[in-house]
Amino acid sequence: MTKTRNNAQQLYLGAEKGQDKNVIDEAVTKMADSFDGIQFHNQQEGYHINYTVSEKPEWHEGWFTITELIDKIGTDSIVGLECHNYIPPLQDIAQNLKVLIVRDLYDQSGLREIYSFSELTQLEELDLSENDCSGGLPDDFPGLGKLKKLMLQKCKLTSLPENFSKLTQLEELGLSTNFFSGGLPDVFGGLANLKTLSLHECWLEFLPDTLSKLTRLEELDLSGNSFSGGLPDVFGDLGNLKMLNLNACKLTSLPESFSKLTRLEVRDLHWNNFSSGLPDVFGYLGNLKKLNLDRCELTSLPETFSKLTRLEELELSENSFSSGLPDVFGDLGNLKMLILESCELPSLPESLSELTKLEYLDLSNGEYSTMGLSDNWEFPEEPRLVYQTVWLHLQNQSEQSNCNDNKLSEIPSCVFKMKNLRTLDIRNNQNLTTIDEKILNLKHLIGLKCIGCFSLVSPSYGVCQQGITAIKSYFEDLTSEQQVELTIVPVSVVGHSMSGKTSLIRSLQSKSRVLTNRFETTMLDETTRVFQIEGVQLDHSYAKMIDHGGHEVYHITYRYILKERNIPLIVVNLNAFKSLAKEKGKEAATEELCWQWLAHIYLACPLLVESPLLVLTHSDKVSDSELQTYKDCLFNHSKQLRDKMLDAEQLPSRAKKQVLHKIKFLSNKGAEVFNEQNTFVFGKESHQIEDLRKALDFRCMKYKVSLPQKWNRMCTFIEKSLTKPVVTVSDVLASFPGDRSLHILSYMHNIGDILWLQSVESLKGYIFRDITAMTKMISILFHHQSDRLWKERAQNFREFDFKRKSISFALYKQFVKNFTRNGILDEALLHHLLKLEADFQPDIAIELLKSFWIVQGPIVLNAQKQKYGYAIPYFAPKSIEKLRGEETRFQLQLHIQLRGLPLPNYGFQLMTVAVLNMLSNDINTQKIAKNGAVIYHDELQLNLVHDVRGQKVTLQAGSDEPHFGDIWKQLENATNSILKLLSTAWIASEPYIHIFCGHCLFLKDPNPEDFVDPDWFCPEGKALAVKRYSGVEKLTCYKYAEQTGSERPTVPSALMRPCHQLDEEKKRTIRDYLDTLSVAPTGTHGF
Repeated sequence: MTKTRNNAQQLYLGAEKGQDKNVIDEAVTKMADSFDGIQFHNQQEGYHINYTVSEKPEWHEGWFTITELIDKIGTDSIVGLECHNYIPPLQDIAQNLKVLIVRDLYDQSGLREIYSFSELTQLEELDLSENDCSGGLPDDFPGLGKLKKLMLQKCKLTSLPENFSKLTQLEELGLSTNFFSGGLPDVFGGLANLKTLSLHECWLEFLPDTLSKLTRLEELDLSGNSFSGGLPDVFGDLGNLKMLNLNACKLTSLPESFSKLTRLEVRDLHWNNFSSGLPDVFGYLGNLKKLNLDRCELTSLPETFSKLTRLEELELSENSFSSGLPDVFGDLGNLKMLILESCELPSLPESLSELTKLEYLDLSNGEYSTMGLSDNWEFPEEPRLVYQTVWLHLQNQSEQSNCNDNKLSEIPSCVFKMKNLRTLDIRNNQNLTTIDEKILNLKHLIGLKCIGCFSLVSPSYGVCQQGITAIKSYFEDLTSEQQVELTIVPVSVVGHSMSGKTSLIRSLQSKSRVLTNRFETTMLDETTRVFQIEGVQLDHSYAKMIDHGGHEVYHITYRYILKERNIPLIVVNLNAFKSLAKEKGKEAATEELCWQWLAHIYLACPLLVESPLLVLTHSDKVSDSELQTYKDCLFNHSKQLRDKMLDAEQLPSRAKKQVLHKIKFLSNKGAEVFNEQNTFVFGKESHQIEDLRKALDFRCMKYKVSLPQKWNRMCTFIEKSLTKPVVTVSDVLASFPGDRSLHILSYMHNIGDILWLQSVESLKGYIFRDITAMTKMISILFHHQSDRLWKERAQNFREFDFKRKSISFALYKQFVKNFTRNGILDEALLHHLLKLEADFQPDIAIELLKSFWIVQGPIVLNAQKQKYGYAIPYFAPKSIEKLRGEETRFQLQLHIQLRGLPLPNYGFQLMTVAVLNMLSNDINTQKIAKNGAVIYHDELQLNLVHDVRGQKVTLQAGSDEPHFGDIWKQLENATNSILKLLSTAWIASEPYIHIFCGHCLFLKDPNPEDFVDPDWFCPEGKALAVKRYSGVEKLTCYKYAEQTGSERPTVPSALMRPCHQLDEEKKRTIRDYLDTLSVAPTGTHGF
């Protein structure tokens, strides 16, 4: 019988052989025409139909109702029923049911209906998991003598009735995640046919002696219990046991009777404490195929391990084999998977090389430099292994990401003898500088994972990121031509506006103090717009200084420009720090002038472990004692801010959402953020220019790379010979034909020399070779002196044509006025500005802006006149003061509360664009604001309001009609868009979803009931896992009763849970209920 797991209801229909199947076929055909979820199976015992309905089966016209279907095919044909959340009447179908699955009922009284049926005499499978059985099971399961499978997981059980022993035909019993802290009753003696028993996480401390009578038991799961006092000697009688799970059981030893489990094939003992050693009983487990001993405090293995000759999978991770492993592996000739992650091994036994069937070897996070792998190891190539998938993991997974000691510094030579190696994982090995040319000998190698190996110089990290094909191209070109050594390293210079970044760079160039023009009264102001790239020739290297604009409007560009291989440099104006410290305190000044800039850099480059350089400018504005005080403040408060953030994430309430480990440098609590050695002071007279130049030169030399001559020629050609800031890929291939040139382009993108958006369909054919031209284009819209810029444009205006229409000065002024009033830019004006001030075609520029989530559009401004525009929320002057829910009668609302690293203002602006893009095809009208948007489409209204200070986003959807299915869908889609954006643009954000009770909102309760990340609406991965409800089930609103002191009212589920689109009858039912509530909102009457 085929079953599917679904948040819905399934019915299984069977027909005995010889019975007229035409009636069933007719029903199936008619249902299949209307339902996507139909599955029709012709099995030996007859027909089985599995169909899914998402609510109580009240079908549309032309469909059978459940009752009609039963009448047509006859009750004898229904052999199984699976339903989630709701159970239909059973009286007509109970007599022939063989399978009954009822999970997670809305109304637990439905269990009584199941308990009371004596007609379930044919039942073979019963699943009541995820229901509340805390009141206990009935004393007598009536007539369940044929039951073979019983699942009672997560049922809040504390005991079992004595009649359990009468279920003599039972073969599979699931009791996991219940509360048997008082122990299990002696009811297992009669379950002689039991083959599978699951008691995972049942709060057990001992086992009943009757367990020994389960002589046919083949699978036993006791994981997650506390057997610190040891296990009883009953296992010797379980001679048929094949799978035993004892992980996380607080075990310190094993009984001698384990030696009798000679048929055992799978054994999981991970997360116990065998620090005193494993017993020799393993020598008797000759049939063992899988063994997990991860995190068991092991320091050695018994010699009897050599007798596990049938072992295929062995996991030994996170043990401390500091004295080495015994030379027993030579006898484990069938071993296919060996995991030795984080085992502190000084070396590996020579016998490991004899494992010719090994397919998966994990040596990641080893606390040694070359893994102790002997160069003499041989991995013979045999015909039967040629097509075998072989994995080798040499990854460093330590979250202590700046501990550059004890990491892989070279790939051992023996690795290059693994003729069948298919995937090599060397991620996060910061000390690895080269990959030997011998890698070309691995003819079957198709996968190389090297993320985080920033020190790679031959081949360069930018080459290795592309994988083995690019590496092969690199070495082949090196063989045919000479190589060129280059030391050109980007330095990211960030800091507040007017902190002195540009002056610092020019001082480094000239080797003497240079000050820029600091006046902002004319457009000749040298304050950086977006960013500029300046070269600084050092003694042995060349620093490519990326001078980022300090103004908030430019922060949006950082994540597109910064690469993992760069040197971060933070510039802090001491005079500004002094003023801000007086106003807000030293910690707040540190956070605003220093910590936030660190966040920008390391979020754009989450795997970067390079510590930042700190430059303190305007030292002439503070005294010597103040200088030392402020320096200490920056050192201490930066570390405190980091530690406070990490401590907060360790709270139990946030344990499942820890994200800060993704930011390698900032998540290392043991490391200093800044120190004296990496700090430099600049003033008008005194400065440390030469010291800073030496520090930069030293760091740059670590990134010295070797390139084939051909690669260097192509890079030089793109950089110097091409004149246009944007060129097509075909333009490049015309001069450098062949697929190999694509590897060179990817290399240039990976190191930040060009921008090649291969994942954006409309832009993948273009190469943005001049990054400054691209950001100059952004500054056309995002400028720190926007008002002054518009005035200058007006003074220099010349009439222009757009789509065969002349744009006069009066119309131009109207466009500008509309833009400054509502943040929507007419497409004629946008095209004109880009054509006049950008260095490439307006159409390409607009696609680029859209890909950055900076603008949204085109949107219809006037359908009759075919006028279009683009929304740019950042420039909307007005804010939404309050939610506009009063405009619609029926509303639902949720909050997305952000924790973790604070999201900056521009991130919230991107959210608005993401939601607008998601709804772009359905929007009738929209109003954008500085802090969100109001969107109208069809009969729905969606309000999005964000609060930067409170790190919160509010979504409210509503309608004048009770279209709750559509309203829920709107909320889900908007939430998904925001979560997807956060997962790419701000990975250190922890979103918590608070969904509010629509019943409380309807009654304007100031403190509505809310659900935080409920399992039916929780952000996990790329999509939300949403259980569907019919809309008219009865649910209880607890919060309203608490607020009013009245009885707990029952309300339609559509006000509290997601539902599908509602039919007119359901809408009318909910509307009638709310109409009644409006008249007498006492909460004493229920739905």
